[in-house]
Amino acid sequence: MDDFCVREVEPTGKECEQVQIMALVRALGVSVRIEYLDGRALPPGGQLPCHVLPDERDGGKEEVVPVTLLYRPGHYDLLVK
Repeated sequence: MDDFCVREVEPTGKECEQVQIMALVRALGVSVRIEYLDGRALPPGGQLPCHVLPDERDGGKEEVVPVTLLYRPGHYDLLVK
């Protein structure tokens, strides 16, 4: 675990993967909504594809999402409402 953190979590310039996001979600006890702006065509209704962590299988509740991330390939932005 220490080696993974040194290689994948601590360095700047490394892209965060789902493992790191799930660790953040569990450590802080929050939900995270990730909206994808990755070049895919918008579905009918014009909403960006999204994923909420933790999902319902992990006990997450989609209606309570204090943190939203906008994913663009190679980059995450924090969105504040």
